[in-house]
Order: sequence, then C-alpha cells, then structure tokens
Amino acid sequence: MINLSTVNRALAQYNVQLVRGKGYFYFDGPGTERWAATAVYVNSLNQLSLEQWIDEYKYLSGEK
Repeated sequence: MINLSTVNRALAQYNVQLVRGKGYFYFDGPGTERWAATAVYVNSLNQLSLEQWIDEYKYLSGEK
C-alpha cells in the first residue's frame, strides 16, 4: 500500500507535493499555478502506483 508521504518524498526532487482534495488529488508547488490542470481525479491514492503518480506529475508539468 502506498501513502501520501511516500509519494511526496518521491516528488520532492521536482519541488512539488501531492495534496488530497475531496475525490481528487492535486499537485502543488512552484509553477503549478500556470498549469491548465493540476488535479488527478481518483478516489484513492492507491488507484495509482508510485511510478504512475510520478508519470502524472511529468505529464501535467509538460516534462513528459
């Protein structure tokens, strides 16, 4: 099982963190306010693997 602190430790290299909303998670950090979308609409953190969370960040940030 994955937890939020594990994801945020992995995202620390990008200077961003994952934050839990109601029925979604969003990325927060420098530059994210310029993104058209920062949210990933899943009910549970465990719906994605750690690698998938990192891939979502890269996709939304334009790194991938």
